Amino acid sequence: MPLRSVIVVFLRLFAIQFLFSFFVSILGFFRYSPISVSIVGAIIWLGGFGVAWLFAPQLACFVTKGYDAPVNLGGLTRQDLYCFVFVFVGAECFIGGTAFCMMHLNTIFADKLSSSASSFPSPPATQAINQLPQDLGRLILGLIVLLNANRFAKKLVSREESF
Repeated sequence: MPLRSVIVVFLRLFAIQFLFSFFVSILGFFRYSPISVSIVGAIIWLGGFGVAWLFAPQLACFVTKGYDAPVNLGGLTRQDLYCFVFVFVGAECFIGGTAFCMMHLNTIFADKLSSSASSFPSPPATQAINQLPQDLGRLILGLIVLLNANRFAKKLVSREESF
């Protein structure tokens, strides 16, 4: 596999992470009262995705500068590398989302047990309630990508070969 193709795959890893951050920031629309804060964040992440995805081949050519030697990856194909990328990003989102969801649920339930007479949640519990949907969305999105990594990789490689 040419060095340029390996660089393109890993540049697109960052692009996919930008896309995940975009989807997670969209969930912030429900959390922030000034929606403009969340919209600006979503536009920045989506712009980062577009730039990284579209200019990955050109940046790979710039990095290799005419030295496009074949790289022996032990028989790994481009599909295997893309599968690795999707598994990596999906696992990272799933694990991070799970940890934060457990932390928020712990804060909410601890507040309910400690202040059963009060009808209003404490400020940390309110913050945890507001943050929970965003982290739950991250967990679900990571799980979807993790379980469908091979299928997404096949589609991506077939689209690249058709161009």
